[in-house]
Amino acid sequence: MSASRTKSLPGWPVAGLLLRAPSRRADGTADADQFGFLAFKKDVSMARGRASLDRIPTDLPAVLLLAPDDVLLTSGRVPPLPAGRLRDALPNLLEDAVLGDAQALHVAVGPEQNDAHALAAVNRAWLRRLLERAAAAGQRITAVLPESLCVPLAPGAWSLVCSVEEGVVRNVWLRLGPNEAQPLPPDPIAAQVVVELIVAQTDPALRPHSVDLYVPKAIEARWRPVALLVAEDIRVHYGTPLRSWIAQGGPDAGPNAPVSLLQHEFADAVVGRATLARWGRALALVVVLLLVQITGLQWQWAELRGEASALRASEESLFRSAFPETKVVLDPTLQMTRELAGLRAGAGRSDQGDFSAMVPEIARLFAALPANSLRQMSYEARVLKIRFAPGTVIAQPQRDAAQKRAAGDGYELRFEGEGSAGAGLGASLRQKVGA
Repeated sequence: MSASRTKSLPGWPVAGLLLRAPSRRADGTADADQFGFLAFKKDVSMARGRASLDRIPTDLPAVLLLAPDDVLLTSGRVPPLPAGRLRDALPNLLEDAVLGDAQALHVAVGPEQNDAHALAAVNRAWLRRLLERAAAAGQRITAVLPESLCVPLAPGAWSLVCSVEEGVVRNVWLRLGPNEAQPLPPDPIAAQVVVELIVAQTDPALRPHSVDLYVPKAIEARWRPVALLVAEDIRVHYGTPLRSWIAQGGPDAGPNAPVSLLQHEFADAVVGRATLARWGRALALVVVLLLVQITGLQWQWAELRGEASALRASEESLFRSAFPETKVVLDPTLQMTRELAGLRAGAGRSDQGDFSAMVPEIARLFAALPANSLRQMSYEARVLKIRFAPGTVIAQPQRDAAQKRAAGDGYELRFEGEGSAGAGLGASLRQKVGA
């Protein structure tokens, strides 16, 4: 079958991807990197097969299915504890049901029925490795389910499933209820022994009236005797039950929905959905910060604009009080400067900002320099700029003294550059504001 990537489809359950995780017993073998997959749109298979994760579609919401013999399904009374303590207490409920260390198990809690909750347990470290591999491959995992529960369950019936991939019987199991299933040996003879024991231990009132057998047609005859041990009424379905399960709602199938293992520490595990949620929260925080910053800037700008308007109104009021005959005021500062200059000229006094007043000031400031030190002079916008001959050096104490004297005379002196053989030292002189 094709293992190529498929085009983007709408979200689950209209379209999605089912990933069959390799069984734990495949660790260390070539099958450990091979995931079965089924990409679908509604109940139509778009692509299916077995491949490594980097060859499986990544643009579909994915449900990870765990092999029946990798998940322990049972039930128990769950104590009313806070989430953190409950996570640590749940493995203790399974100490009598497992041979190894129960604390190594991740236990998910399902719906309550008859004063007991459905429990699904899986090796915690192994599940974490699976989720990390899926996240590294870009998969957006929305649920982790026991494959043994991803089977249609008719009222009053059990479901017997023989899962075959590439001509090999990989898993066989019996689904007895919404969150009850029992793995079976892949050999029909050995499976009969287990099924006989299950039926014998089941209350006669709870035994099924019929059985749905999902099996490839080529091996139906070998598995029909196993189904007959459950009930005489057998409904045979050729191929995988996943298509029918998807058509009935898949992981959203109401009371028959299987318990998802994405709980406790895996509720925000390294899966696509949690990653998107974390990015969503970060983006939301960025948006909020931007809104706060923009609002603050607007508020500060409005405050500064109000201050500028008040200052302009004060300048205009001062100008009109000094020159009441002026009819139009466009720039109070400039008009005040011009009017004062006119008054000085009318009184026979020069303005400190005039060229004729600034040249003598320059001569006084740099009288101690050697002759021919000044090479260039320009006057524009009431600023006198000079350029000294290349090589002219004015020590810092001399600069400080010149600037202090200029300030005393009502001017502001600035030096430009350090002076060199190629470019001379520069300076600019302008009247101090308010002088």
